[in-house]
Parts: sequence; C-alpha cells; structure tokens
Amino acid sequence: MLHVEPPAGYEHRYFDRSRNEIRAGAWVTLTGAHIPYIAALDYDPPGWAKALLPRKTYRADLGRLRKQFLASSQPVFVAHISASDSLLHMLTTPQVEPFLIEFEDLVRELYLDARGEFGVLVFSDHGNTQTVSRAAPLEKFLQQRGWRLRNRLEGSRDVAVPAYGLIGFIAVYCQDDATASLARDLAVLEGVDLLVFRDSAEGTAGQAFLPVRPSKQDTAEPAIALVGPGAHLSTGQASMAVLAKGGATILSASGRAHLAWSADGSRFWYDATRGDPLELLPIFAQLRARGQLAANAAASRSAGDLPAEYQAAAGPAADADLFAATWAGHYPDAAARIRDWATNHVQNRANILVSLKPGYFYGAGIFQHIVRFTGTHGALDAPSSLGFAMATRPLPAAVRLADLLPREFLRRKNAATDKGPMNTDSKRRNEE
Repeated sequence: MLHVEPPAGYEHRYFDRSRNEIRAGAWVTLTGAHIPYIAALDYDPPGWAKALLPRKTYRADLGRLRKQFLASSQPVFVAHISASDSLLHMLTTPQVEPFLIEFEDLVRELYLDARGEFGVLVFSDHGNTQTVSRAAPLEKFLQQRGWRLRNRLEGSRDVAVPAYGLIGFIAVYCQDDATASLARDLAVLEGVDLLVFRDSAEGTAGQAFLPVRPSKQDTAEPAIALVGPGAHLSTGQASMAVLAKGGATILSASGRAHLAWSADGSRFWYDATRGDPLELLPIFAQLRARGQLAANAAASRSAGDLPAEYQAAAGPAADADLFAATWAGHYPDAAARIRDWATNHVQNRANILVSLKPGYFYGAGIFQHIVRFTGTHGALDAPSSLGFAMATRPLPAAVRLADLLPREFLRRKNAATDKGPMNTDSKRRNEE
C-alpha cells in the first residue's frame, strides 16, 4: 500500500526464521520500531491506548492529527488513525458511526479552511466481519492430533504460531516436510474456512507441468502433493497442466485446488482437483465463454510458457480480468492476493496461512479477556477484505490498495516542490 519493504511478520509478534523463534510483540507496538510502513507516515498514534481505551484515543488522535497537519510543510501528508480499527472490533456499525462523523467533520474543517486547495484521500486498509466472534480452538486441536505448539521448531511435530491480535487468520510455521500433513489436519479445525500453502521451489520454479494420470496406489485418500515432475495432485483423475514460476495449494474441508501464476503475476492458472475452494471455476468458465482465456492462451503460447495443447484447458486468465470478475465475489481478488502472500508479503513467510470463517478469530489469550469482539478481519472472504476509499479526485468502482497510492505520488513527500495534478503550488498539501 505504501510501497515500502515487507515487514518482518504478519503482526508485531512474529516468527523469525533466522533465529528460529517467536519474537517481538508489545515492544514493537509501543515503539513502532522496525515497522517499515511507520516510517512512511507523517502521523501514527503511539502505544497501547488505542486497544484499551479506543474512544478516548480516537478523539485524541483527531486533535493530534489536526495539529500536526497544520504544522506540516510536507506536500503529501500521510496519517494513520488506528483507533477506529479497535472501535470496529468492539462496537457495532451504528455505535461506530458517530465517531466516523467526527473524523468527517475534521476533514471538512481542514478542507474548507484551505478553500479546497488540497486533495483528500480517505480509505480503510481492510474490512470487518461485524460478526460476534470466538476463538478457534487451535491449541487443543493440535495437541489432539499429536502436534506440539512451541516457540521454536526443533522436532518434526513442532508447530510455531505467533498469537497476538485477535484476527481472522492464523500464520502457521512448521518443518517444511511437515507442511502437507499439518495442512491436511488444520483443514478440519473448527472455524477454518480454507488454508493456503506454497508449493516448494523444487516442485514449481521453472519446471514444465504436465497432466499426470493417477497410478493404482492413488485410490487411497488423496495426499497433498506438488504438481510437477514425479509428483502430482492425486485425485483419481488427470491433473490440469500448468507451467508457471510459482504456485500454491488451497485446501478446505470439502475441496482442494492448485493456483499457479506466471513470473510477473500477469496470468493465473487454476486447477480445482476436488470441489472449488476459491469459487473460481464459474469465473474461468465465464472468461472462457467470452473468449478471454483463448486470447490469453494465444499470447502465452507465443511466449512459449506452456505447451499449446494444454493452454485452453489450463487457462490462463489475465490478472486484470480476474480482478474485474472477482473483486465483488466471496473471495475478492483471491488469486493475486494469494500470489502476494506466497512471494513477498512478509520477510518471514508462514508455511501455512489459515483463513477463518466469520465468527472466529485467533490471537493472544490475554486480549480475549479484555474485550468482547463484535467483529474482526484478516480472512480471505469479502467482509474481512473489502474496505472503502473516498477522494476529491475520481476513483474507479474497485481498486487494489497497491494502486490507490501510486509510488510516484508518495515520492512527492520528499520533493521540494509539488507540481502534481492535484495541486498547483508547493504550499498545497494532500492528506490521507
């Protein structure tokens, strides 16, 4: 979103692969240390108060934001009001509305005082389920299945799960060769919607993927395996062929699929080998009916990425077409978001990322006793994913966060003058 380097982990408490331990947490929250996006902000509220006293903190934030904005000479002023997130975790939408109106009043005041001589962009970085939620019973479940929840990974059955904020996903770390087995178990954990794990580099990067007919021994319960030379998704039917620079397996209690992408992320293949966990089969069918898959396939064949005889069956679908077709669906923009997670979302990527159903969260036990949650976010589904954006400039019906603030726009923060299309002189500023 702010085009900075990936953070160390998904939250302030994370698993450090180089040290093989779970670390950080409260200290990072209090200080903002080593959080790349903090450095890109002109205002960010400090400390824990936003979680414990969100109403008071929210109103104090508005006052501090107003003061710092008026004192700033930056051509672009980027602010983060995080207490609103805490409010939406604890209150219903009608209860939160007065607080949002207070923010709107502040922006209106600043805008009118400046006689409209700056641009305004207000947005959220995620949604909220607005569903009363309870904890997913992860610890007990892992113990029953013979896994050991640890801060370090030493044994073959060790699992590390950084527990911090009460959110709708679980980042799971384990020994690489235990990933498939653990994923198969986690798929039936109470509260799990689906989970994702990346295919290993040895099985995907730069290799040709061919359809493989199952052997006789594949009649047993299908194993989660890689699609590639010497390995395939054992489903009792031919696996769809794909050739890509990366891929991930999506697993739920009722389905399994493989998602693959081109090196630049411009094209995607989807192989639903059991069920349709990402609900993409109808989307691919629609794109095929419109001739969009065929057009993409022709382009891919000319690039030599995939054997011609497999192109139409396997896809690919263009990234832009998938975004347009899925942003309003049950899993908005799922293909691109899974690729982002699998490639460069954080420095210490989890082996498995679990997306929970609405009504469930996972996090530190101490927080569960402090507040009653009316909703959360972090899952792959629409309520958690879809936010809003409003601006004094035209916006499309849907836009990715990465495209909402172009890199060129943020570079103006350090520019001596501001000659951008939203302003006409160096004294005019932009507020997020």
